[in-house]
Amino acid sequence: MGGRFAALALGSLALVHCATTPEPAAELMAPAAAEDDQAAAAAEARREARAAVARAAEAGAETYAPVVLREARDALQEGERLLAGDPQASAEALARAASRADAAYRNAVGAERQQVKLTLELLQQDLAAHQVDRFRPEEYAAAAAAAARVQELFAAGRQAEGAAAAQGAIRQLRTLRDAVAAQVARVLQLKGAAEALQDQVAAAAQADAAGAAELNDLYAQGSEALEERYALDEAERLFAAAEQAGRMALATDAPEEPAAEVMTTYTVRSIPERPESLWRIAGYDFIYGDPTLWPRIWQGNRELIQDPDLILPGWQLSIPRPQEPAAESPPAAP
Repeated sequence: MGGRFAALALGSLALVHCATTPEPAAELMAPAAAEDDQAAAAAEARREARAAVARAAEAGAETYAPVVLREARDALQEGERLLAGDPQASAEALARAASRADAAYRNAVGAERQQVKLTLELLQQDLAAHQVDRFRPEEYAAAAAAAARVQELFAAGRQAEGAAAAQGAIRQLRTLRDAVAAQVARVLQLKGAAEALQDQVAAAAQADAAGAAELNDLYAQGSEALEERYALDEAERLFAAAEQAGRMALATDAPEEPAAEVMTTYTVRSIPERPESLWRIAGYDFIYGDPTLWPRIWQGNRELIQDPDLILPGWQLSIPRPQEPAAESPPAAP
């Protein structure tokens, strides 16, 4: 009887042991699975941090947020260094790297947008100052539309497309501004030359009357095209034709050169919009045709002209003869 109870007790203990003791294989597999999960999480954290840093750099953080981008890169390096030895510290560093990289990206995007906006506004102000909207309205409208498209892309969050479009719009605005400014400068230069010829023709003794009338007519047409219709191409053509007509009108003017030391005289005129000066008078074709020779007129009229920068309408100026080059000696007879 006692032996049977002992056997039953031993059987019960065996059953209890089998029910409460874990399998040795399960104890070995659990740590290995946890390590695999931890390694996968660390690899994903490193991938996300690297991607965030790369995105910030691509958005221009090197220029617009260099300090924050450097912090992100330092944290990324720290996280990668601690990856094998201290997974927990590595994860914290990688998370910090991703966070700082995201901040650098936002800063760069905002700064780039602001820079582009300012550049476009300044260029459009330049175009307005040069009256490009009047001189070339169609091209101006196209350039303004390109600038507006940039702002639309940025507002929609399409940063890369907006940055690419901004480069094209800025280039378009600059090209248009520079082209109009250069043509306006040419037109004004031609206009000034025609005005100078009007002065010379009016003062010339034997200028061609028909040529003078053509000069004045072409000048008036050019002024109307420039100032009223903003037709630059037409104004440039008309002022160039006016200059040619003026030169043709003066071609017949050949004043006789007196034998005396004084070549001729000139009466200073009153021209409110273009006051005469020794420089201007010396530049007239029927005087010297070279404004830099004005000191000759001053030296020939020192008793009258005390200050070469001040001459008055009505003064009779003596125009000294231009200095002639010395005649070359004839070659010796063989």
